[in-house]
Amino acid sequence: MDLNKSVYSNVKVLDSYSMLDKLWDSEEYIIDTVFTKNGSVLDIGFWWWRTTINLLKKGFNVTWVEYSEVLFNDAKKNFLDFIDNERLKLIFWDILEVDFWETKFDDIFFSFNGIDYIYPKSSRLDFLQKMYMLLKPGWTLLYTTHNRYSIDYFKNYLLWFKNNREYNTKYSTRMTGYIPIKQNFWELLTYYTNLKIEKKQLEDLGFNVKIFRVDNYGEIEKRSFLPNIWFLENIKASYLFILATK
Repeated sequence: MDLNKSVYSNVKVLDSYSMLDKLWDSEEYIIDTVFTKNGSVLDIGFWWWRTTINLLKKGFNVTWVEYSEVLFNDAKKNFLDFIDNERLKLIFWDILEVDFWETKFDDIFFSFNGIDYIYPKSSRLDFLQKMYMLLKPGWTLLYTTHNRYSIDYFKNYLLWFKNNREYNTKYSTRMTGYIPIKQNFWELLTYYTNLKIEKKQLEDLGFNVKIFRVDNYGEIEKRSFLPNIWFLENIKASYLFILATK
């Protein structure tokens, strides 16, 4: 079992995040503005009580995928009021291994930097390619990602590498952009995005890309910004919203 999956297989994770039960204002803004009204949404990750339920309430048809058996079983118990809802489908599987190419989605949502815990980087790129294949033409993949060059993270990034050379060698983090971040009782191997590289990878797959700044409280600046002024723009944003349209 990889480092990150072992964390998400611990029931204590639920207790740490259970009080967060609403979409960010920024997420709600983009979903209401961009997602297909009453369309089909693939919702990825364990935040079912924050994302899946609220997407259902907005009228979407939701397929939720989770790879942790602990979190999936907890969700099933709490979805009893929704389990017979024909607009909801629950799948217990690793999203990188799910093979439902016959199904195409209007929109795909991977919230709260979840993509950054896919390790190694080759699997992250495989995930983006798979999402392109699962989207209907003209529709959207929405996710947030840690910004490698924000003021907050840039300091932590450099300090951590300086003090953890042995760990860097083990996970090849110096070259790939991953660093372990301690949160509460656990440690997650976390990817920090280089905006220019991320944008090019998505465009090479065939996506049209817009990027929005997000602060630590989930507030969004409601305009896309250009990577040719990426440094001045980037340092202000702890997180980035990636809006990739097929």
